Amino acid sequence: MTTLFDFYKHLKGFAEGHRMIEAFKVVGSIEEVDTMNVDSRSLFISVESSNISHRLNTNKVTFALFVVDKCLADDQESLVISMQENLFVVGQVQDFILSLDNDVEFEEVSIAQAPTDEYNLTAAVCSFEVDFDKNISCTDESLNSSYVPE
Repeated sequence: MTTLFDFYKHLKGFAEGHRMIEAFKVVGSIEEVDTMNVDSRSLFISVESSNISHRLNTNKVTFALFVVDKCLADDQESLVISMQENLFVVGQVQDFILSLDNDVEFEEVSIAQAPTDEYNLTAAVCSFEVDFDKNISCTDESLNSSYVPE
């Protein structure tokens, strides 16, 4: 993978073309996801940290991935299916990133739910790292940014 922006474009294209994902968004943290109104399965990604290595000439970026779904309250089968499908999507994201020629391993996937009177929100949350080439210029056209340092 060349740049963070390239990675974003690939992941966005994956999410938009996936039949089980209705929305894709880059967020600042899981706290931001907690405040959103989720009506169907959504894929959220957050840039958590970066480790720039002079020795390896790479920029290792750590991401958090959140797959969130909404299902009916008091329906145990729909709750379990929602959790299973969230895990399935996480696995497909991992496979997709590997197909981009990135060596990626997802950390443990946490499963959570937030019940209300009418529905349950289910989530699969994990972290993963991707290496980017450190030598990409800020003026690289692939960044498609209006800001270019002088």
